[in-house]
Amino acid sequence: MQIKFFKLILPLSLVAVAVIMGAVFLLNQSPESQPTPNPSQSPTPAPTPQPVAEVPDNWQTYRNEKFGFEVKYPNDLTLLKEDTSTFVSFGKPDRAFIGESSLDIKILKDVSEKKVLSEARIWTKDEIIELHHNEPKQFPPDFNAEEFTKTQEYWFFDPVDPYPTPVQEILVDGKKALTGEFSVRLGDAQGGYLGLGTNSMILLYGNDNTYALIYAGFNADSVVLPKILSTFQFIE
Repeated sequence: MQIKFFKLILPLSLVAVAVIMGAVFLLNQSPESQPTPNPSQSPTPAPTPQPVAEVPDNWQTYRNEKFGFEVKYPNDLTLLKEDTSTFVSFGKPDRAFIGESSLDIKILKDVSEKKVLSEARIWTKDEIIELHHNEPKQFPPDFNAEEFTKTQEYWFFDPVDPYPTPVQEILVDGKKALTGEFSVRLGDAQGGYLGLGTNSMILLYGNDNTYALIYAGFNADSVVLPKILSTFQFIE
């Protein structure tokens, strides 16, 4: 009888132990024990395609084989300057001083992306965070670099300005481009003249380490720059 009792109780004991171990395992896998997702670690959104704008038939076409690009521009602008190296400027001669209705294009070849970003005063968020860590006096006392820059990868920043301004990553003709607005203060040299106000800038990526920096001021018509961009193309 005693032997039969042990034969019966042993399997039941093993089952009970297995049930208890299973319950402990499930408790350890409960949502409360899982790591909380960090929203700041979400993937960076894909670049936004730049819509193709309808360009008026009477726009002029500028083509420069040496610089390697072609672009259409409004009929009320004229070619103000054509540098012997890589710089072209269009605008209204009587308004060039303040940069209104202006278009400056600079082509950079055989240079690194880092050099181009530096020339355009574009910083990555990691660079902003590192600068804030090393030189906090460059920023306002309440500035939180990690929180401020978490929404964008690229930022305009000039040490004379209190806060960085966002730079958007878009697609122009299927290629990566960066665009944003920056403040031009009296005393800044932009394309050979002094400017004042808010201008737009776009960095276009070409082939073989070729870039185009476009500075534009069209205060009266916000749709002009997208139209110009839709006509810009690098040429061989």
